Amino acid sequence: MTFQLLFKPFLLLFLAVSIFGCVDSKETVDDSRLRLLSLTDGELDPPFSLNILKYQTEVDDDVASIQVTAAARNLGAFITINNQAVTDGTPSSAIALLPGKNEIKINLISKDASSQSRYIVDVYRGEAPPGSDDNPGNGSDVNGDGDGDGVQGTELGSLTLVGAALEQSFQAEQPSYTASVGAFIEGIRVVATTSTDNQITVNGVAIASGETSTLIPVDDDAKIEITVSSNSDTTSQTYTIDISRQSNGEFSKVPALKSTNPEKGSQFGFSSALSGIHLAVGAPDENDGRGAVYLFKLVDDGWQFNQHLSLSNGLAGDRFGQSLSMQANLLAIGAMQRNASGATNSGEVYLYERTGDNWAKNATLTAASPQAGHHFGYNVVLSANRLAVATLRNEQTIAGQVYIFRQQGSTWTLEDTVGDPGIGSSDKYAASIDMDNDLLAIGSFNQSNCQNLNDSDPGSVRVYQRSNNGIWNQIQKLEGEGSTDRFGFSVDIDGNRLAVGAQCEDKFHTNRTEGAVYIYEKSDDNFNLQQKVKAFQTAAFSLYGDRVALSGDTLIVTGSYEIPAHNINSSLTAAGSAYLLERKNGNWQETRLFHPIDLESNDRFGISLSVDSGRVLIGAPGGENNSALLKDGAAYVFE
Repeated sequence: MTFQLLFKPFLLLFLAVSIFGCVDSKETVDDSRLRLLSLTDGELDPPFSLNILKYQTEVDDDVASIQVTAAARNLGAFITINNQAVTDGTPSSAIALLPGKNEIKINLISKDASSQSRYIVDVYRGEAPPGSDDNPGNGSDVNGDGDGDGVQGTELGSLTLVGAALEQSFQAEQPSYTASVGAFIEGIRVVATTSTDNQITVNGVAIASGETSTLIPVDDDAKIEITVSSNSDTTSQTYTIDISRQSNGEFSKVPALKSTNPEKGSQFGFSSALSGIHLAVGAPDENDGRGAVYLFKLVDDGWQFNQHLSLSNGLAGDRFGQSLSMQANLLAIGAMQRNASGATNSGEVYLYERTGDNWAKNATLTAASPQAGHHFGYNVVLSANRLAVATLRNEQTIAGQVYIFRQQGSTWTLEDTVGDPGIGSSDKYAASIDMDNDLLAIGSFNQSNCQNLNDSDPGSVRVYQRSNNGIWNQIQKLEGEGSTDRFGFSVDIDGNRLAVGAQCEDKFHTNRTEGAVYIYEKSDDNFNLQQKVKAFQTAAFSLYGDRVALSGDTLIVTGSYEIPAHNINSSLTAAGSAYLLERKNGNWQETRLFHPIDLESNDRFGISLSVDSGRVLIGAPGGENNSALLKDGAAYVFE
């Protein structure tokens, strides 16, 4: 998914704590709780909370081992995993998994040795047994002594939010809290724990202790009420959280992210990826086209450069950084012109994994049979434990293919390859791709440029769905309205919604190339068109629909060739624009146009787009193939 906007740095301060937790700086030497617990496979159920001690997860039958990462609230605590000492925040050694249930015990002893805690994760290799009496998430006995961790009466043991952070530290005796969310956050979820003698409701809806609530919409301001009621008497206690939403009008001037090795024509900003407090910006033409990727991290005073990635044996023209996708601690990087197995421009994809703040390469992927001109890595997208890699050419034709790899432990295995054999030899199949869990959208079109009026193909998007046996089957083909529209130039799936950009569309079917975006909703097995949107003030050659990114009831659309005449200096040819649309009363409406403060002609703002956690990252690499238009490039984050 891709999406992003720039915002005041001081409004970003709380985010690192809300996502990853924090080390207790007050030197609470008697604290024996975790701040972080994660696995290399599977997802914790319920989601991790420091006061929940029991979890379970499911992994596939072919996952033979797993690693656990545990980090304490206090760095002086002693941690063991299955009785083996581990380093705080570092993955354990591989833990062998037998078929069925495997119990993993994480023990902590506080720095002063006055308290200890035991967390248990039941890993089921294969399906969890039906009717299992394991009931993760209902206990909050952190000290393992059966007293409910000091939860008294109808108090909560813990209270956390997903999508925001409490602005006050939780204390069981404090009933009122506040939190704020960014302009693009659709809603938040609540996770609360209490003793087994109580029940919890969130805004009147019952949830189990440690369970994540359903999404609570945040329109403008909202109040959340969490009520804890005793099962044995009529006593109860209510906690409230007042949520405020930052308005679109609060967006302000934010400095650009820049390369630490400025080079005109490096195309810094051509690709981008964002996940939590980490982001990546590609510069595929840096160093004679060898390419590079820049990693940034969000710290207290804004986004800070963290690491520079490149290939130690890179060659001119590799285009390392052509495509990027980031998910949690994984980063996929495409180098579509790398010579794999001696085949010119066959392409490779590299997987990097983050440990702490350091990114290290742990896998290299190629097509099963690399061929010259294959351009494997033209596009990449990570979703759950899968990676889709697009080419713009397969072994037989100029049409492309998409390879779907599945992660199994530290290994990536080819699961399936999709590509319609009926696609014409000039069809740019897989010019755009996006994947959301078991759905995959692939855009394709024929025409080489928007002003080619001799091609009757409007473009198309094919939608695939993964079956239980790992085969991806085409379930639908969507087509554009008019010839040369380039329908499918960009695609984005978010749950049951699909956005498709047609950057060359114009209502007169001439060569004005204004652009349009089509928004579909999935019903049963089909995506049905809900609305077609265009820029409020349409301009010729804007390429509206260059990139699209859905996030709940918000949509970002870029037009990288836009002349922003209706907002700022109309002389800014090919400066680019980004548009915010919101769904209100069932209709998508343009509510804001965004520009960086330092926007200039030929910046091509909007060439790349990535979105995550209510933030938007937009690249502006500058012009191509003309020495007069080359720039250092930049990227911008909006909150």
